[in-house]
Amino acid sequence: MRAVLESAGVKDVLAKSKGSSNPHNLVKATLKALLELRDARTVAMQRGVTMDKYLTDNISIMEKIKIKQVRSRIGRPKDQKKNFRCFRLRKMNAVVEHNATPQILGMVAKVKHLITLVE
Repeated sequence: MRAVLESAGVKDVLAKSKGSSNPHNLVKATLKALLELRDARTVAMQRGVTMDKYLTDNISIMEKIKIKQVRSRIGRPKDQKKNFRCFRLRKMNAVVEHNATPQILGMVAKVKHLITLVE
C-alpha cells in the first residue's frame, strides 16, 4: 500500500490493511480505493449543502502564542529537549512566537515548568 501511494506522490502515509496481507490484493484494494475518492464539492452536492457552509465554519484566524524560556534544559529528558528544538529556543530568556495549534499546546504543556507564556 505504501509503495503505491508513494509512487502516486503521497507523502507521510499511515495506513492499515484489514483482511488479506497478500501484496497483489493490497495493490488492487489500494487502487480501487484511490479511484473511489471524491472531492469536497461532490460530497456537498450529494448531501444537498453548499460549500460555503463548510468553508465559513472551519476557517478561523490562528491564535499566536509567545513562549519564553526561563529555566535551563540541561539535565532534562530527551523528549523535553526535543520540544525546545521544535520551539527554536536556544538561549535563556529567548522569546519565540508560534501558532496555537494542538500540537504546540501539547509541547508547551510538556515543558511548562521550563517556560512561560508571554502576552
